[in-house]
Amino acid sequence: MLIHQTNGFRDVFVALWHTLDQSQLVNFAMTAWSIWQRRNLKLWDNKQETPEQIIARAQGMLQ
Repeated sequence: MLIHQTNGFRDVFVALWHTLDQSQLVNFAMTAWSIWQRRNLKLWDNKQETPEQIIARAQGMLQ
């Protein structure tokens, strides 16, 4: 399993770089960024977001 063979996000991303096609890798990167953005919104602004909002933001960045 990929997650057990890594030591952090960078390792996951590098492993996926060698596994996914370009479209899948871009989708993963935007989704990861959107999850991080949600974390920052909660931490700094105490705002909650639904998983649907996280995915919608990631998809919006891809268009």
